Amino acid sequence: MFNNASKVRVLPLLLAAAFACGASNPLAAAAARELNGQWIGSSLLDGQHETAKTTLELGTDDEGTTLRIESRTTCTLKRGNYAPLQGEDAQAWTLTFKAANGGEACDRLVQGKFVVRAGGTARTLDFDVVYPGRDGTSNHRHGRLSRYP
Repeated sequence: MFNNASKVRVLPLLLAAAFACGASNPLAAAAARELNGQWIGSSLLDGQHETAKTTLELGTDDEGTTLRIESRTTCTLKRGNYAPLQGEDAQAWTLTFKAANGGEACDRLVQGKFVVRAGGTARTLDFDVVYPGRDGTSNHRHGRLSRYP
C-alpha cells in the first residue's frame, strides 16, 4: 500500500495533525459553551441541616460569573470567572470571584476554593467550596445545581 518513501512523507503530516488535536481540546471548548447560563439548586454547609437556595450564573466573558446563596443572610459573589480544573477531564471547573456583598461570612466565602463538576444526571452540576471559617477552621459547602430553564 505505502512504500517507504511515501511513509517518510506522510509521517510528519500525521505527527503535526496529532499535535494540533492535542493542543486544542474540542471537548473542553464544547463543555464550556454548554456550561454558560443559569444554574439553580441548593447547597448545604457541613454541620447544618438547612439548605440554602443557590444560584450560579456563568457568563461568557471575563468577570461575568455570579454566585448567590440565600440562607439566613444573602451572599452574592460577583465579577467571577471559571476555568477548567487542572489535571482533570473536561467535566470540572474552578470558580474565582473578585467581589462579595453580604457581610462577614460572604467576605470569607469569596476566598474559597470553588469547584463545579458535571453532575450524575443530564443538565446538573455538583457544587463544592471550601473556605475559611470564623474560628480559623475550614467551612465546606456543597450542593447540586440544575440548568435553568
